[in-house]
Amino acid sequence: MCLSTHLNFLVRVDDDSITVCAGMSIQAVQQCLVSLHRSSFGSLPSVLTMTIGGSISTGVHGSNALEGPMSSSIKGMTLVLADGSVLKCSLLENSDVFCAALCSLGALGVVVEVSLWTQRSTLFAAVKERVLYETGQDRRKILSLPPVHPVSKMYCVGDGTVLVVGERVLLSCPPESSQRQRSWALLFFKRVEGWLFSWAFLLLRRSLALKLLALWYRWVYVQTRGKVLDQPSSPILEIPQFTCEYAIRSSFAQGALEQLQELARVNSSWPLHFLEVRFVARDGESLISPTAGEDELFVYIGVVTYTPFGVIPTNMKKLFGEFERICVAAGGRPHWAKEHGLKALDFAAIYKENWVRFLNVRKRLDPTGRFLNAHLNRILFGG
Repeated sequence: MCLSTHLNFLVRVDDDSITVCAGMSIQAVQQCLVSLHRSSFGSLPSVLTMTIGGSISTGVHGSNALEGPMSSSIKGMTLVLADGSVLKCSLLENSDVFCAALCSLGALGVVVEVSLWTQRSTLFAAVKERVLYETGQDRRKILSLPPVHPVSKMYCVGDGTVLVVGERVLLSCPPESSQRQRSWALLFFKRVEGWLFSWAFLLLRRSLALKLLALWYRWVYVQTRGKVLDQPSSPILEIPQFTCEYAIRSSFAQGALEQLQELARVNSSWPLHFLEVRFVARDGESLISPTAGEDELFVYIGVVTYTPFGVIPTNMKKLFGEFERICVAAGGRPHWAKEHGLKALDFAAIYKENWVRFLNVRKRLDPTGRFLNAHLNRILFGG
């Protein structure tokens, strides 16, 4: 089912919110807000081509220690259920369904409309970035940065660290776009850089390829130094890749990161091409969002392995198995939109009563399992 073909327009504008069809892309919603002189809440992801309905349903997030994921900016939703009926939900109406639908995995029904909290603004939110590049294994200071620099990201590549620090600024006119792919010339450039690095990871020693990658990330961010952009930029290459990401409470994230660094050091031949670290505030209403809970700050740690030209590196399965073991031991929750190996019993232990509440809502709305598939059956019922 493709909602973006027809359900991709603005429905209405209210004093404190706007309502859009769930098939609108995040980028289209942002452009709509700019034209209405409004701003929204929630941390935006790097990829803005995702639909607003899909991004909410899978817990999509960006990197901002002061804001939660996309789902934390939602006022209400409209779903079409398995029997064809239409259900509206919010904290004031069908609140149990609303809390489940904030990260529903597509298992409750079809999200057709979404209302987002907004505020009127004559100024435009932007990000001013600067980049730091260091070598060495000590990256402890990264976890002390978010309170001062809420828009922060870190890429651990080999023995180098590319640290991106951003601060929010307000402008009287729209900022320059950070989406490099909007230009045909830059789109071609991204394809070329992806092709070149595919050959680098396929033919060069891992240590040399990683050193080139760290220098490349540093150079990409240097190009944005001093510029004010509409959102944090992303240097990730367009190479086929395998990725897994976990949200960990900030109090446990440092220990997990140190274990992952040691894992990379001891198993230097394993294809850990880089670790990505981002920060997101909690999602207070959602039942099974990766950042659901009472903690104020969560740290997303993701591992990425490039698979150039579809070639699967040796020991990739071992790497991701150890990555998940470390993250789960630290109380981590997997990003629903990315690959993971957890099953229903694991999620029951992670989310406890919230998991039971979610399953009860799902069964009530879809008793025949019309919206289930093999993947959801493993997550919701697998042992």
